Amino acid sequence: MNNPDAKKFEYVKPLTWQEVFAIWRENEAGNPNWEAHYKERGFNSWEEWRSAYAEPLKCAGREWELYKILDPMQSMPKFHGGPFRGWKEKYYGEDNFPTFAQRLLS
Repeated sequence: MNNPDAKKFEYVKPLTWQEVFAIWRENEAGNPNWEAHYKERGFNSWEEWRSAYAEPLKCAGREWELYKILDPMQSMPKFHGGPFRGWKEKYYGEDNFPTFAQRLLS
């Protein structure tokens, strides 16, 4: 995040790609729904599946930083969802990457 608003975000520390990937793994890898998802797509493990999508983005060569959201109830509704096929099909409708507030209030 470039120059985040200090009133909304508190810088915590820099992260390596390995640390980011480990956090991602911790949040998803044990979930049976994700396991079914990646196996349906022909991947043998969570790491294999996520690496296949992360490598073209050259994540290992990017800079990563961890921030604390100071007031999530104010900030999170202004965040945009990602360009994920499932989210587009299920939640976005005619909008192209609406904020969370736009989808919750519509």
